[in-house]
Amino acid sequence: MPIEQCRECGRLVAYLARGLCPDCHESRDRDFVTVRESLRDEPARTVDELAKRTGVSRERIIGFVSEGRLELGRLEEARLTCEACGRPSDAGRLCSGCRDRLGAALDRVAQPTASAPAPSGLYTRKPGR
Repeated sequence: MPIEQCRECGRLVAYLARGLCPDCHESRDRDFVTVRESLRDEPARTVDELAKRTGVSRERIIGFVSEGRLELGRLEEARLTCEACGRPSDAGRLCSGCRDRLGAALDRVAQPTASAPAPSGLYTRKPGR
């Protein structure tokens, strides 16, 4: 079993889900819930205001936005740019237009072609191979 290093605390762990040790993963989840609940109770005008009110770092809050876990459309400074086209994005790594285009392209790729035979679902090997 390979040993990996947590990207936040640097601790060595046998297996890392999402690149984080269990303690850091739990800490991020607690911070996310704190930020989400704070926004539900009283929307913030700036990321700094939200960070001060919740005690969660500015970088972590912006990270939640870039992961698509939070949408902070009113917080101009938290706006991200689309990694594909460079336009503003309220959440995630892609703007809504690029997300739509990517989804349509994936749907086209997933469509079976008329020339390819449909898989039967059961395959066997010939004896001797």
